[in-house]
Amino acid sequence: MRSSASAPQLVDVLFGAYRRRILSLLLLRPDESFYVREIARLTGVPAGSLHRELKLLTAAGLLERSSSGNQV
Repeated sequence: MRSSASAPQLVDVLFGAYRRRILSLLLLRPDESFYVREIARLTGVPAGSLHRELKLLTAAGLLERSSSGNQV
């Protein structure tokens, strides 16, 4: 029999810490648009990890990517 104290939480298994930070920001503010640098600043997620997570979320159809000049 497994102890519930040592069992990982489902959210920890499905979503890493960086993805949870990103999704928390975006899902709690659905009517807003954010630039990549702004997401990095607000979440504290490093640029490389942020780009990887955003690419995965966009490919899954959860995010919409748009460009405005040099900003994404």
